[in-house]
Parts: sequence; structure tokens; C-alpha cells
Amino acid sequence: MAPDAQRAKEKNNMEISIKKTLIKRKFIFLIYFLAILFVIPGFSSAEMIFLSNSELSEVTGTGIITFSLTGDMARVDLDMETGMYSNIDSMKLGYYDDGVSSGWDQDWTNVTIGSGSRELVINGVYFQAVYSNINDPDTRGLSHITIGTRNATGTIRGGFNNYSGSITDTGGADIINGHRAQADFSRIDLDHSNASIVFDSNGGYTINVDNASAN
Repeated sequence: MAPDAQRAKEKNNMEISIKKTLIKRKFIFLIYFLAILFVIPGFSSAEMIFLSNSELSEVTGTGIITFSLTGDMARVDLDMETGMYSNIDSMKLGYYDDGVSSGWDQDWTNVTIGSGSRELVINGVYFQAVYSNINDPDTRGLSHITIGTRNATGTIRGGFNNYSGSITDTGGADIINGHRAQADFSRIDLDHSNASIVFDSNGGYTINVDNASAN
């Protein structure tokens, strides 16, 4: 396998071991919806098509799901609220050689998202994909993918052995901002926070959160 192909394969590696998860059904629908819409077409030869006004009139869910295509960026916004309580033994994202060493961009262990008495609540979800040469099927490429929310409230606990990305507090100051940084905290509290996970084909996986506290 060529070195570039091997690095791309390694960067897409992820390991998630879920012990117990309680997620409202709407969130399960979201995962399958996004996988069908964006992931599966990436492994097929299907082309985007434009719908006529009469065809669009048959689409249901107006006001809940919004699609947009601006330049090379495709985006889906879902106006929905969901709650999550999950225990995850290990979550690892993005294993590759970054030029310094081989390792994981995200290496979290013994993670608890939300709690039995207070779920992590997400209000509004978006999925954004940026392409290069989106209108040319021969040269089109996926640059990065972002899944996020503009309003997340709740707690994430765990061992953040490697953390890539940033967390800022209510004043905008950095709590952590780095690449494969070892966090000195074991709890993140979100309060109507912007939160996103980004996969960049050139920069691995980053998780970014604002309006948060950590201890």
C-alpha cells in the first residue's frame, strides 16, 4: 500500500467501546439519516440531482430539516431536541503518524455522557461537509466533515488522555487548545454551548466546545 493511502487509512481509524447507552429514538434516527445521506454516497457512484418545485412539494418535514448548498459546502440543519446518557469504556479517533509520533487524536477512557438523572441535552444539530471541486465528479474530494450543535447542556466525564481541539470558558479563554494534549481535568460542563466534532482530511479529528467549564 502506498504511504499516502496508508496514512489516510490510519487517520480514519476509530475505536469505540460502548458499555451502556440510553439515547432517545430521535437521535438514533439522526445517526441513520446522516449515514444514509452522506456516508453511503461516498462509497457509491451516485450523483446529486436537482428537484423540481413539484418534487420538492412532496418532501415532508418542512421547518425541521433544512438543506443548503453554498459554494463547496453542503449543510443539513435539524431543528430537534434530544437527550443522551451513555457510558463508554473507550473512545479513540484518528490514529496516524502526525510527523512527531504515531497516536490517537482523541483517546478518551471511562467516559460518561450525561447521567441517569440529567441527560446531556442537545437542541439543534447540524451536519456540514466541505468538498473540493464539488461540481466535478472526476476531481471531487471531501475536505472535512463537521457534526455539531449550537446548544448543548450537560456533563461529560472521563479520562481525556489525548485531546485534540479546543475548549473555551464563558469568557472565551482557553481551557485547553492543542493537538493530542493531555488534559488535567476529568469533567466538562456544557451550558448552552457550541460543540462540534470535525474530521479534516489533512488534520485528523478535533472536538471544539465553547461556553464550558472543566475540573
